[in-house]
Amino acid sequence: MGLADPYPGALKNYYKDKTLTDPTIFDFYNNLIDGPNKFEREGWNAFNLNVSQSFFHNRLAFDFVWDRQMYHDQQEMNMSDTPFISIDNNLTLINSPTLPAGTVNASDYPPPVANPNFGRAYIGSSGHYGNSQYFSTENNLLFTAYGELKATDFLNRSWVTDLLGKHRFTALDSSSKSTTETRDYVRYATDAQWALDNNQTANISQGFRQVDWITYLSGNLSGRTSASGAYISPITAVQSPQGQTVVQYFDSHWQPSTVPGTPTYVDPGAAWANPFYNTAAAPASTQSENPANYKGWTTTSVNILNADQGDLNQLYTDGSKTKTVINSQGFTWQGYMADGLIVPTFGYRKDKVYSYSAIAPQNSATGVASMNYAITGGANSISTGSSNTWGLVVHAPKFIRENLPWDSDISLTYDRSSNFRDETRYDFQGNSIPNSSGKTEEYGVVLSTLSGKIHLKVVSYKTTVTGADLSGDPSVSTLGSNTYWLYLAEAWGAASAVADKIGLSGNDTTGAAWYWDWANHDINTPYGAMPRDPASAAIDAHENAAADAWIKSMQPQSFYNAYGIPVNVANIQAADASGNWAQPYSSFIGGGWSPGAGPGGVQAAGAGKINGVYPVGTIDNVSKGYEFELTAQPLHNWNITFNASKTSASRTTLSSTLSSFIEATHQRLSGVAGDLRTWWAGDTSGTFRANFDNNVYSAYLFQQQQNGQSAPEVHPWAFNLVNTYNFDHSFLKGVDVGGGLRWQQGAILGYRLKADPIVGDPNNVVYDVNAPIYGSAQSAVDLWVGYQRKLTDKISWQIQLNLRNVGQKTRLTPISVEPDGTPAAQRIMEGMAWQLTNTFSF
Repeated sequence: MGLADPYPGALKNYYKDKTLTDPTIFDFYNNLIDGPNKFEREGWNAFNLNVSQSFFHNRLAFDFVWDRQMYHDQQEMNMSDTPFISIDNNLTLINSPTLPAGTVNASDYPPPVANPNFGRAYIGSSGHYGNSQYFSTENNLLFTAYGELKATDFLNRSWVTDLLGKHRFTALDSSSKSTTETRDYVRYATDAQWALDNNQTANISQGFRQVDWITYLSGNLSGRTSASGAYISPITAVQSPQGQTVVQYFDSHWQPSTVPGTPTYVDPGAAWANPFYNTAAAPASTQSENPANYKGWTTTSVNILNADQGDLNQLYTDGSKTKTVINSQGFTWQGYMADGLIVPTFGYRKDKVYSYSAIAPQNSATGVASMNYAITGGANSISTGSSNTWGLVVHAPKFIRENLPWDSDISLTYDRSSNFRDETRYDFQGNSIPNSSGKTEEYGVVLSTLSGKIHLKVVSYKTTVTGADLSGDPSVSTLGSNTYWLYLAEAWGAASAVADKIGLSGNDTTGAAWYWDWANHDINTPYGAMPRDPASAAIDAHENAAADAWIKSMQPQSFYNAYGIPVNVANIQAADASGNWAQPYSSFIGGGWSPGAGPGGVQAAGAGKINGVYPVGTIDNVSKGYEFELTAQPLHNWNITFNASKTSASRTTLSSTLSSFIEATHQRLSGVAGDLRTWWAGDTSGTFRANFDNNVYSAYLFQQQQNGQSAPEVHPWAFNLVNTYNFDHSFLKGVDVGGGLRWQQGAILGYRLKADPIVGDPNNVVYDVNAPIYGSAQSAVDLWVGYQRKLTDKISWQIQLNLRNVGQKTRLTPISVEPDGTPAAQRIMEGMAWQLTNTFSF
C-alpha cells in the first residue's frame, strides 16, 4: 500500500496491546498476576411456594407460585488498569537526580542517591477502580390455569370429532418486582486532609487521594539481553495498606510574601534562571518554578482508609438503585387435530413495565457517595408491549407413510414469532430508547426411517432484531472500548474551556498555567506571565477562539444532569458573554475541581450511568441459517447424535440517534472548538478533535462500513458428534462408554488496513471490511466411561470418569489480531482435564 509508517492507524486504536506469550518470562498458566489480592464472591437465597390443584382427571388445573430470590456479589482488585510487568530503569532516586553536564550551581542540589531497585522487574497499580458490590431481590407471583377440551365433549364420535380433535389452553397472570443496587468504591485511599494539605481537591475520585503500590518481582535484570527465561515471580504478599504511614513529599505551599514592598516579597511571575540547565540552553522560567520558594521536601503522617478494615462507608464513589415492576398476562392454545396429524399452536403475551431508579448522593467536597438513600417518586418510564407466536406441525397421513420405504415417516414444521424485550434504556444524550423487538420465521422437515432408528431434522430460520443493544457496560465495548468519550469529552471540554478563559483573563490563582498557557509550549512564553506580551497575542487569540467556540456549542444542562456531571452551563456561558471570569472555578465546575486535577478530574457521578443504567447505542441485525440434527440407533444400546449449524449474521442499521449525535459532534469539532487541547497546554497532538476522531469517529465509520457484512463474533459452521454404548449383559453389564467430537469454524478476529482513498496522506488508513482475518478452527475430543448398578431396591449408584479435550495441552489462542494478522489479545485454552463423579439416587 506504500504506507510510510510501520504502524499506520495506531492513533485510531487499530493496533492493540499484545498479550504476554512466553511463560518463561512469567508463568501465566499457573499464576495470577494479582497474586492473592483479587477476589470475587457471591451468594444467594431462594424461597418458593407452589400450590396446585387439578380436576376432572387433569382436564382442568390451577397452579399458584410465589418465588423470592436474593442474590449478591462483590469484586475487589488491585489492578485498576490493564496489568503489565515493567523494569525500574531509574538510576537514582527522584528527589536526588543525576544532574546534566554543565549544570550551574550543582552544589545547590543534594548528591544523587543510587536507586537500590534499579533493573528489577515490578508491577504496580492501585485499588482505585474495579471494586464493586451488587445486590438484587426478585419477587414473583404467577397464577396459571390449564384446561383441555375435546370435540367429543360436545359432539358424538364421528369424522368431524376426529378432525376437530382436542385442544389445550393455558392462561397466566403474573406480577414480578425486581430491585437491584450497585455500589462502586475505591479499595483504599488517603483521608481528605492529605489532599487539603497539598492544596489539592479532596474529591476521592480525582486521583490525588489515590494510593498507588509497587511490588518488585525479581532481582536486577539489567545485564540480560532478553526477558525470556527470567522466570519472574508472581506477587505472593497480601497488599492491604491501612492505618498511618509516613510519606516523603514536596510541600508546594508558597513561602515568601506575595505583598509588594515587604522584606520577603517574591513576584511569582518574575524571571528566574533555572540552574538545573546549562545557561546557554536554559528555557525562560519564573520564580513560580523556583523550588526554593516553596516549603520543599518534607515528611508527614498520612491516614489511609481501607475498605476491608471498616472504612468502606468513606470510600464509596457512586451507587444506583433500580426497581422494575412487570405485570403480564398470557394465553396459549395447542390443538391436536385430524387424529394428531395437524398440530397448530398459538401464543400471546402482554407486558406492562414500570421502571424506577435513584442515584446515590455525593458529598460535594469529597465525592464520597452515601448509601443511605431510597427510590422515591414515580416511574422513570412506563412501557407496554406484546409478543405472539404461532406454529404448525403437519405429520404425514397414513396413506403416505404406507408408501414410504423402510418404515419411514415425514413431518413438516412452521413457526413464526414476534416479541420484545422489557428493559429501561437511554441513549448517550439521555433520551429514552424504545424496547428492542424481534421476529423469527422458521421452516423445518423431520424425517425418520428404519422404524424410528434414524431421525433427521432440518430447520431453516431467519431472525431480524430491531433496536438491539450494541453493548451494555461501555467498559465492554459499544463502538470500541472508548465510548466514554461520547459523554466525558463534553465534561472535559467544558473544564478545558473554563481553565483557558480564567487563565488568559489573569484570574487563575491555582498555579495551573501548565494547563492553560498554550504560549509557553508554542513559543516559550514564561508560564502564566502577566500581562501577556505581544509575542503571545496570536496564540492567545487562537486559544480564546477555541474556548469560545466550545462554550457556545455546549450540550444543554439536561445532558450534564443526566450523567451527574457537575458542569453549570448557564454560569459558563454567562461569563463568556460578559467576559467576567473573576469567579472561582467552583462557580462553573462543581465537586471541588480545579485545573490541578486535570480535565480528567471531572467525572460523572454514576460512573457513566443514567438513572442507574448504562447508556447504549442500538443497531438492527439479521441472522439466518440452517440447523441439522441426526439421531441414530444402529443397535439397541448404541446411540449416535450429530448436530450441526450453518449461521450467517450481519448488522444492518445503526440507530439514527447515535449516528446523529456522533456526526454532529464530529462536525462541531471539525471547527475551531476541536482545537482545544485535552491534557495539558502543549498537547498539540491530543486535541479534542484528534481524541474524538481516534477514539470514537474512526470506530463509528468502521461500524457503518460493517453494515451488511458478516458479524465478527459468529462461527459460520459448527458441529457436535456424540457416540454412546451401554452394555446390558455379560460381566460388562452396567458399563457405558462414549465419546464426543466438538468442532467450530474460526470466527473473524480482525481486519486488515487499507489507505483511505479520500485523503492523500499514505498513513491515513481505515479497516478494510472486505479483508477480514479469520481465526483457526477449533476442535476437541471428549471420552467417558461409567458404571451403574442398584445397591438396594431404592438406592442406585453411578460412577463416571470424564476426559475432556483429550490429547490437548494448555495453550494460548488468539481472540483478536493486529491488522497484519499477528495475534494481539489471547486467552488460555484448557488442556486435557478429567473429572470423576459418584452419584447416589434415592
